[in-house]
Amino acid sequence: MLKYQEFFEGRDWQNRDLDSYLYHYEYLIFFAFAVACVIAVPLLLRKCKRRTVEKFLIGIWAFALFYDITKWIISWTYTAILPEQEFSMFAGLPLHTCSSYWYVAPLAIFIKNERIKRAFCNYQCTILLWGGMMGMFLCVAMMGCYSFTSYYGSQIQIYHMMILLTSTTMLITGYYKPEKKDFLLGFAVFCVIAVPVFIFNCIFECDYMYTYDQSALTIFSFIADRLPHRIFWTFIAVAGYLGLTVIFTYLSIGIAKLHSRFSRKGAAVAEKETVLSASK
Repeated sequence: MLKYQEFFEGRDWQNRDLDSYLYHYEYLIFFAFAVACVIAVPLLLRKCKRRTVEKFLIGIWAFALFYDITKWIISWTYTAILPEQEFSMFAGLPLHTCSSYWYVAPLAIFIKNERIKRAFCNYQCTILLWGGMMGMFLCVAMMGCYSFTSYYGSQIQIYHMMILLTSTTMLITGYYKPEKKDFLLGFAVFCVIAVPVFIFNCIFECDYMYTYDQSALTIFSFIADRLPHRIFWTFIAVAGYLGLTVIFTYLSIGIAKLHSRFSRKGAAVAEKETVLSASK
């Protein structure tokens, strides 16, 4: 049982300087691999049919979902059979922002209604894109005492990589073409998800989706630490999520325009070369 636990948790690495170790070569190698994948794979899929892109998106979502559910099952198993393991109400439930990938991604793919589909695609390509980036960059905060080579450590990195890959694939292949007002749709999805989570936070004093606790390690914490009441922190967090949807929506639109411009230039060059070769 101890060997089983060490494999999944990597507790044997606890004696190391984790802050420096987790950002060591294992992480740097995987990070470089992840960055290459989330850019190169969607570029390779640009000329594929929409149905092929959908199958790819479904495949990486299913892989990430299986990997993440396995982690939660193992975690709950530990709390049930190991006396030294205690169930954490904060970390022990899949109610975090990135956990919404479980149901947002398939809804973005399978829903046929154009407006609703755009809403879930925008949420995936804004808030979840941000969540995936934070999960990759802030690996020490996310992984805690688990080593990168443990099952838990690698799962956290791979899961967030799949979130990023889903978002970049939707944007780069043109599967989702953002429009200026789409951030309102994405924010509406956030509200639908966040309201029941916020109620849960209020009842059990948790901080899922970073909407309740002033001490959360987020980009808003420097503001939250100066606020006297949690209700004000909630408004700040909600405003922050709204800001994320606006920023990433307009950033995506800008990238799409650049991509379209380069594509037109490439097509024009190819057409010119075809004409020249035909004239010869």
